[in-house]
Amino acid sequence: MSLSGLRKKVWNRRQSGFCLSSNGGPVKDLCFNARFYYRLYKVKKTILITNIPTPYRIPLFNALGKQLLDMALHLQVVFAVKNYGRRKWHVHEQEFGFDYAFLQENEMQTTSEKAQFRYPGLFRFLIKEKPDLIIVSGFSTAAMVSWLYTKFTGVPFCIWSGEIPARGHRISRLRKMQRLWLLKSCTRCIAYGSQAKQYLMQLGVPRTRIDIAINTVDTTFFSNQVNRIRQNRNSTTKKHILAVGYMTARKNYQSFIPIFEQLVKQRDDFVVDIVGDGPERKKLEKLVHQRQLQDTLIFHGYKQREALPEFYARAAMFLFPTEFDIWGLVLVESMAAGLPCLVSKNAGACEDLIIEGKTGFLADFSDYQNTIEKINRLLDDPVGSNTIGGHAANFIRENASIEQSVAGFQSCISSIFQGNPAGFCDCQRQTSSHIS
Repeated sequence: MSLSGLRKKVWNRRQSGFCLSSNGGPVKDLCFNARFYYRLYKVKKTILITNIPTPYRIPLFNALGKQLLDMALHLQVVFAVKNYGRRKWHVHEQEFGFDYAFLQENEMQTTSEKAQFRYPGLFRFLIKEKPDLIIVSGFSTAAMVSWLYTKFTGVPFCIWSGEIPARGHRISRLRKMQRLWLLKSCTRCIAYGSQAKQYLMQLGVPRTRIDIAINTVDTTFFSNQVNRIRQNRNSTTKKHILAVGYMTARKNYQSFIPIFEQLVKQRDDFVVDIVGDGPERKKLEKLVHQRQLQDTLIFHGYKQREALPEFYARAAMFLFPTEFDIWGLVLVESMAAGLPCLVSKNAGACEDLIIEGKTGFLADFSDYQNTIEKINRLLDDPVGSNTIGGHAANFIRENASIEQSVAGFQSCISSIFQGNPAGFCDCQRQTSSHIS
């Protein structure tokens, strides 16, 4: 049977939660069934460890699973928990087109933005599953457990990281030592983008040991849905300015108050749609009412992914005022939707996605007057704004699609295979000291 035939046979019944056993009958134990095929077709196993399933990661894992099977690799994604308190999104397991497991079935009860995931039972899980390759997200507890497992087995592991230096904030010496230690031990690294790659290099990882798997979403979903809605949408009297995100202090939505307090004195042909929820929302709404801006700044609350294209479709521009983000997936969404974007220079994604004046604009949102001038220029020039939005959409389609991200993972894994396609153990010994 060819690999494409194998893929169809293994995954045909994913939606029902079953797969084929060795005698062709349905079994519930996907791992048992998969191991039969591993032995029969010499398919090796890659385990990717991350915290929770999210709507923006599921399309990536679906595409990655298909691509890896073409490389004679089976993907299993291991999640720490199903969800945690502050996340309101709906994730449907029937959409998972990949093998997966939860280390903890119940939801983690925390509303903290910096939730600490503990990955209970991960070491036992790895011993049971016997992966040939481990990819672990970030410098978490899971990375430390993966390192310990590889010390015993010789299996290589990769760190998938979006970390960049936090401006004005220094990490502790202990945490830096932990990161240096993990990076010395891992086989290769996968970075979200250019800034994350530069950070890994600052920590001593050679450029040749880092692949970029661009951090992205299902951009086709946003571009197609937004274009469909725009074709059937009537023009409105007021122009819509859009912001989407989780409302914490570092997201810097408080800068909107003085900016739009000044702008409404100059013009009244716009409204600002703010989509999202978070601990700062009530405080912001109170400030908006105190400044009598409630007819200009409109809070819509949290919206599921399926509801977002409606907001992107009616918007004239997108604002991303963050004081610090390691990336900024809402920027990818808005650019895929064809919006001209005014982006904080503190967003990790801006170096990879924003070509000044062509795919968007950088802004210092603490410089209120300069930000107002840029907003005015975009509102006053709809033709130019649409041109920039078109360039942004084309750029995302060519440089930040799910396929581009999968290609980064594939490059990393292919490099590990190189020169040792029959097994990984020698590869780990050869590369374990790649950082001096």
